[in-house]
Amino acid sequence: MTHETILFCLNKKKPDTMAPLAKLPKNTNDSGAAVAAMFLQASDIPELSRFLANGFNLPVDCELFSPDVLRWKYLDCRGTALSSRSLIVRKNGNIIGHVGLCTTSFIIPGEPPQQIDSVHLIDLLASRDYPTVGLFLMKHAFRKISTQYAIGMSAEARKIARILGYRVICNVPIFCNIIRPLYRLKAEPSTLRKYLGVGKDLVSVLWSCSRPPQVNLRLCRVDVFGGEIEGIIRACKREWIYTERSKELLNYFLRYPKGNVTGWLLHEGTIPVGFAILSISVEGRIRKAKIVDCFLNSGDPEKWHSAVEALLQELKGRSVDLITSYATAPEMLQALKNNGFYQRDSTPFYLRDPSQLIPTNLSFYFMPLEADHAYL
Repeated sequence: MTHETILFCLNKKKPDTMAPLAKLPKNTNDSGAAVAAMFLQASDIPELSRFLANGFNLPVDCELFSPDVLRWKYLDCRGTALSSRSLIVRKNGNIIGHVGLCTTSFIIPGEPPQQIDSVHLIDLLASRDYPTVGLFLMKHAFRKISTQYAIGMSAEARKIARILGYRVICNVPIFCNIIRPLYRLKAEPSTLRKYLGVGKDLVSVLWSCSRPPQVNLRLCRVDVFGGEIEGIIRACKREWIYTERSKELLNYFLRYPKGNVTGWLLHEGTIPVGFAILSISVEGRIRKAKIVDCFLNSGDPEKWHSAVEALLQELKGRSVDLITSYATAPEMLQALKNNGFYQRDSTPFYLRDPSQLIPTNLSFYFMPLEADHAYL
């Protein structure tokens, strides 16, 4: 594998301004030594697993940063030109910085549709001794891809994002359907907050309403998505902006090493008219599900209603306690409401687009398919 290397001055103190990346002489002193950032290799994964788990204060054996998940996340093929989607920085042989690159394209409606490359940064972490490493890695990502976006950010990340030019475009509603209102009772320990949450869930279920759809789409599980995906997307003429959905990307999610992600086709009669991805995670004794993606070739609200109803029934059959999904496009939002989902929260959509390539006067269609939201 060929690795691109970038050199920059590494200082322990945070700079007042973000200076350009610069190549420094090899004989500079330790406080400003030239260090290299390079694409992740398979041999780096065990050390990266420990670095991320320790940096995010998680157990060393946590699923999110386990070696097999990191290998899948950053080295498995997802249909992009990059064979490695992770940059690390080493100093004295040890990893001191990391950023993951979830590359995609925004699809702008038109004839033909326009594609704008973008990237969602994840797992950004710098050693406490070298906090500027994260900024340098972000700047490198900015040079390689013309736009950057994020769905939700921590308070600390928001401060940096504002400085770097990210701005909030809209809020992404998070919808929930509570299948088992008493599920919180399975959590430990018993606290007043837990019982208040049970009461809130009961009220939400009592106030939720649903109705049967007027059409009936048939849900069929698939182990691998094929050429039907391109046809479904090509037939979609919606006036919203969405991120790329290739069969390679969808199949990448189906290979999630923990095995709790499933793929589905939605048929009208014998014709595939949509696709979906579901995930289930277990936290203690609680089973949580996500509608990771749901995409139809039609704007018919009853077909969307039927698609979500079919996914809901499938997940009920898998004994989940609650289901969440995003709802930014009007079709998905109404379909969720018609199936008894209610809005539980929202999270901002941030965009960094210095050249204003992406129009912001149109609706956006986001699902947990973005970045690492499918399995968090």
